[in-house]
Amino acid sequence: MLTLMSKSAGTKKELKTPVKRRNKGHVLAKPIPKGEHITDLKKSKWIIGSPIGQGGFGVIYSGFSESENTKKCEPPYVIKIEPHGNGPLFVEMHFYMKVGKKDDIEEWKKKHKVSHLGVPQLYGYGSHEYNSEKYRFLVIDRYGKDLWTVFTENDRRFPDATVFKIALQVLDVLQYIHEKNYIHGDIKGSNLLIGASKDSENQVYLVDYGLAERYSTKEFKPDKKRAHNGTIEYTSRDAHLGVPTRRGDLEILGFNMLQWIISYLPWEKDLKDPVKVQQQKEEFMKNVTQSLKKLKSSEAVPAALVEYLKYTTEIEHDQEPDYNHCRQLFKKGLKGCAETVKNKLVFRVGKNSAEKETPKKQSRVSKRKIATRVSEADEDEEEDEKEVPKKKKTVKEKTEVKAAENGSDTSSVKSWRDFPTVVAGRVGRAGEYKRKSADEEKPVRKGGKK
Repeated sequence: MLTLMSKSAGTKKELKTPVKRRNKGHVLAKPIPKGEHITDLKKSKWIIGSPIGQGGFGVIYSGFSESENTKKCEPPYVIKIEPHGNGPLFVEMHFYMKVGKKDDIEEWKKKHKVSHLGVPQLYGYGSHEYNSEKYRFLVIDRYGKDLWTVFTENDRRFPDATVFKIALQVLDVLQYIHEKNYIHGDIKGSNLLIGASKDSENQVYLVDYGLAERYSTKEFKPDKKRAHNGTIEYTSRDAHLGVPTRRGDLEILGFNMLQWIISYLPWEKDLKDPVKVQQQKEEFMKNVTQSLKKLKSSEAVPAALVEYLKYTTEIEHDQEPDYNHCRQLFKKGLKGCAETVKNKLVFRVGKNSAEKETPKKQSRVSKRKIATRVSEADEDEEEDEKEVPKKKKTVKEKTEVKAAENGSDTSSVKSWRDFPTVVAGRVGRAGEYKRKSADEEKPVRKGGKK
């Protein structure tokens, strides 16, 4: 359970989050008062602000640099604090020391021609003692909401376009840390944060590297001590065996995408039994296409996601994933979406999303009905043409015919062109249909395929 502090009157709001496996021996952090000054290993000084998150191992506080004016702005940093004896923050500190360097991040962005890479930058780290208790801390940027919160606020559903846009950003992060010989191991909505400013509100950042570890390309050797590491819903099949792999990170991302699109994962009812969940994932991934057909929401799964999940099953444990191939799959999925607002993350499905600004996708049933009515209209028109000899009508005659068909008054109509017509299978005021063009007569996706 993650407890978030709201901004109003210190009230608390509890959110049910995916349960993260807690190792024995970890001590819960005791609260540290607001205004406490701490000094990192580079002698930079920081001021602890209000607590903004409570995790299983420590507390996350807002924070300031001592040199900044604390009265004129929101705290721009977060300070993660854990008891010194705990391990996750120690792991995360060393990860950031090797991977979170600003120069390395900027160099990678320039090399790959991307404007954003969602890896937090490390500003400070060290130890602090309070009330005879020793703590470890690190300082990174402060971000906005996490995607799990947004997911639950939107009835556990994201638009397909948003899912693929998020996936593209996360894939960049995974490629970057994989090239640094690390895997993340715990990709999930609560570890994906949206930027807090207007300039970054459509950017996603992957945080919480407490389970990050180096992967090996040598022997694939299961380790019972590390078995089932991560968050059980999304834990990869390799991680269930205790083996960190790059293909495992891609698989975890795929499980998140599936949940964001159809609202659930097939094994969510058995999360208290990691072995049972592992078995279900193994069975599911044996034949992704057939497994998806058994789901009640199978028709909602885009073909690009099906192809991606299948691809993760084809990678060897020591093989470098083809990140460009995965990008092309996500871009392919993005092209098939109705929502076309470039680079914008729209989380509300339906009337409150950007989909209202563009033509909505019609359901398969409604398209079939329209196709039937179009066909019937065409048949009636052909019958009429057979019975009535073709003869050019004058403008006046055309106007009167249209008026008669619609029961309209012709007194204010100057031309038959004033009457609305229907194109691309849409209904106008006259209730008529016009045959769709060849470009619009595309097969409808069914069962994840086009």
